[in-house]
Amino acid sequence: MSAQYLFAAAGISQELHPDLSSAEKLVLIVLANRADKKGHCYPSYETIANEAYLSVRTACRVVKSLCEKQLISKHNNYKDTGYQTSNTYALRYDIMTGGGDTVANETTYTNSIARHEDKPLKLVAHKNLASLAG
Repeated sequence: MSAQYLFAAAGISQELHPDLSSAEKLVLIVLANRADKKGHCYPSYETIANEAYLSVRTACRVVKSLCEKQLISKHNNYKDTGYQTSNTYALRYDIMTGGGDTVANETTYTNSIARHEDKPLKLVAHKNLASLAG
């Protein structure tokens, strides 16, 4: 999990993305929760649907919409036999945050303080978060 992508997805505001639905934001958070340090993840539509409490069909529609809004990009993966496997999703940090084109290399997992609209927010992390981040 990449904390930066998760915080960016959770912190998307209506001012920045007024056309973003609650289902789209939730799926974006689910993908960000599974993203590596480069913003890539590869959950199945079933996994996305289960974690976002959506039907598989709705999860497919929401992923398509997020791609159209350029918040994520999707790459189809195939085995040598031609069988399709899970897609690879790349989260667009620059689009989610409305500016910053890269994620900071510095990562802090415990006792983090973030700022939102000049208000300090204390971020509470699970005690094993650092070991899960890989």
